[in-house]
Amino acid sequence: LGIWQLHSHAQIPQRKKKGRQQKRFHKVSYLKAVNTVLRDLHVIFKNVRIKEPGKWGSSVSSYNDVYRKLCPFLMNLKKEQALMPCVYIVVSDVQKAFDTVCQDKLLSIVNEMQMADKYTLLKSCEIFCRKKFVWVSENLKLVTQSDDTGLAESIPLVRRRSGHTILLSKDHSKTVKTDELKSILEEHLKCNVLKLGKRFFRQIVGIPQGSVLSSLLCSLYYGHLEKHAIFPLLAKGANGMLDQAANSHTALAARQHAYSSSPKYLLLRFVDDFLFLSTSKKQATSLLSRLHRGFREYNCYMNPEKFGINFHAGCMSWLDSKRTIVGSDGASFLCWSGLLINSCSLEVQVDYTRYLHDHLSSTLTVSWEGRPDRQLKAKLCAYMRPKCHPVFFDATINSPATIRLNIYQSFMLCAMKFHCYVRELSSVHKLRPRSCFTSIEGSIRYMYNLMKRRMYAISRGSDCQPVLQVAKEEVRWLGLTAYVRVLKRKQSRYKVLLHLLRAALLPLSRIGSSSQLKYAVDDSHSSILRKIKY
Repeated sequence: LGIWQLHSHAQIPQRKKKGRQQKRFHKVSYLKAVNTVLRDLHVIFKNVRIKEPGKWGSSVSSYNDVYRKLCPFLMNLKKEQALMPCVYIVVSDVQKAFDTVCQDKLLSIVNEMQMADKYTLLKSCEIFCRKKFVWVSENLKLVTQSDDTGLAESIPLVRRRSGHTILLSKDHSKTVKTDELKSILEEHLKCNVLKLGKRFFRQIVGIPQGSVLSSLLCSLYYGHLEKHAIFPLLAKGANGMLDQAANSHTALAARQHAYSSSPKYLLLRFVDDFLFLSTSKKQATSLLSRLHRGFREYNCYMNPEKFGINFHAGCMSWLDSKRTIVGSDGASFLCWSGLLINSCSLEVQVDYTRYLHDHLSSTLTVSWEGRPDRQLKAKLCAYMRPKCHPVFFDATINSPATIRLNIYQSFMLCAMKFHCYVRELSSVHKLRPRSCFTSIEGSIRYMYNLMKRRMYAISRGSDCQPVLQVAKEEVRWLGLTAYVRVLKRKQSRYKVLLHLLRAALLPLSRIGSSSQLKYAVDDSHSSILRKIKY
């Protein structure tokens, strides 16, 4: 029995022939890796998603997508009223999302998609040259009917990290038929084999996890559910006020009032994690009740322990949300896909609760090779990148105090990781305080430049123009203060380094008197971070 592997080719040695003399080498048959077979279909699905996003419903695949949808919604709310109106939030998560997908239903959804009879794919290679290794990456690009056949067409989009990169453009193309791709997809879904103990089982419910198509297929499945079950429910609630106004005696005046006061709502979904915002409590309660009942046709039911709301639901008194977090300052948040949504102001912060269960050192890798002092700055910069996004620093979403709080908390987590890294490295190599200080200063400058670059990058592909209202000196003050606050709890190890950090803070003392910076460094606003074990 040959079972396809996800990331590497499977080798199936053939049986040796019986006889007196056996050859030392024998033939080996290779089966292609699953992701290699599905690669063509993955490229086509991504292209269809860009051209027809409606088929994926409210799905978002990154914080960029979240920003592009959340920012206009909040701007419209603030534009119509002087104060932020009351917004009702519903958060829910599908129970065992990948394991409960109906395979036949998913295949029928794929068959409903309007696809061409065949597609042409162009292939090219990128060679990344680094000091210690050379990495070859093969790229595929879908050729559409409107594309030209010139040189520009045969070159795929190059990654932004194109330094020390060689692009090899080839006129190598291949044509794939849609029927063959659908046959491969059906085989991928229907013929997935699992090994439990010493026995093999064929998966008949759910979709295989770990392949390049898993998230796309799951998002497509729940996008179809939204189109036929959730969106009609939301539209019915939004049009209810208009219908009542049309039947009233003062139809014109009532209709104008209904249009101006009709509920504004936004639905977002990270694969199987739903977030709903609405100015109508009735609409939010209706959706909450519908999600709780589940969707039998799609074999889709929500996890009762992962509901979250910011209002009293009445009949939903059973709801005991584990996704609601209340800080030491009394602020209430709802957790959603790595974000903390403020229940009142809708401001966005980073969710650090995932670090509470284990020691922070378990999330790090420490390199003992080469020059550890030179690698330290690269490590600190890498720690800053994941949560450095405009959704946390844009003035149209967050207040000036919250923006500075997000920056300060990013530096706090980085300082904790700095301590774990240095402590693990101390058994092999002791870093000099001056070298550590230089790396910290470099990472703070990197953070500010990265914020500006990402704000500029997202403005090019969005109608919203992010606004960064933070001075470079403020970022430096927040970074140095965060390191001092964290490392002074381990001051026996960092006496000299703390002296250098405090000396660098002295010229910036006049900045620290700002009320916004005082709010950011107040321990009551970072109670979750202070519980992290490091």
